Amino acid sequence: MAELKYGKYVLRNATRMELDLPKREQYPFVHVEKEQWKDLDINCNFACSCVHSPYVMPDLPHSHPFGEFLYFIGSDPDNPEALGAVVEIGIGEEWQKLTFDKTAVLYFRTGLQHAPVYVKKVDTPFYFGHMMLSSSYAKADEPGESEKATTKVEYGEVIKHPVFKKTDYGTELIFIGKDHDAMDADIYFYMVKKPAVIPQPEETKGYNRFGMLMGGDPKKIPDFTAEVEITLGMENEMQVIDSTTVFHVPVDIPGRDINFRKVAGPVAFMNIYVPK
Repeated sequence: MAELKYGKYVLRNATRMELDLPKREQYPFVHVEKEQWKDLDINCNFACSCVHSPYVMPDLPHSHPFGEFLYFIGSDPDNPEALGAVVEIGIGEEWQKLTFDKTAVLYFRTGLQHAPVYVKKVDTPFYFGHMMLSSSYAKADEPGESEKATTKVEYGEVIKHPVFKKTDYGTELIFIGKDHDAMDADIYFYMVKKPAVIPQPEETKGYNRFGMLMGGDPKKIPDFTAEVEITLGMENEMQVIDSTTVFHVPVDIPGRDINFRKVAGPVAFMNIYVPK
């Protein structure tokens, strides 16, 4: 089989079982940063995993030298707004507690201390992950990088609720960072229950795009039960995906609509847009 020109932009079988990070409960999962992309110039790292039972995430209070989104997305394709869980997070050195029970994207501006994350109740497993405008995950550890948050933050400064749309194939979550007074990055999350062609922008107008294709049950992220066509470049080079996969569409490479040509069971598809 001839080598594909755009093959380096597609990471197949992207599930990971361990990381050099505090041990978590939600393996297996997807975690992508610069090491997987080899020589590509990547300006974003992200992850997606499952939370299926109550627990306190092991990360100690920390901040980052760049902005971060944490997302908590319900897995019911007929009611994606419902998280099916209750989550509490500590903010700032005073550990101000914020609690939510609906699908949400949390925004931590540069230097804002956050954690612990306490998942108090889980009725339905949900998707959990992060996204940062950096090629690798990093915590602030230099003097002056961590903001001493001695004043309280408002609920809406940190906890953002996306927009949802019902579609013929399932549901679509839309989160535009700038619309929520957050960092300049967008998240789209699709639950796909039947064959469909999902429109994608041919040109991303200054934004790099990253896509994740994974199982529609967050407890079974590696079980991707669909066959999907992605098409890249002026050559319209098509690749067929049938496993949990991450792909990258750089700003200067045209992309096409995503064709879910076979769907044996619900699957999830996430798009992340970040400035070049």
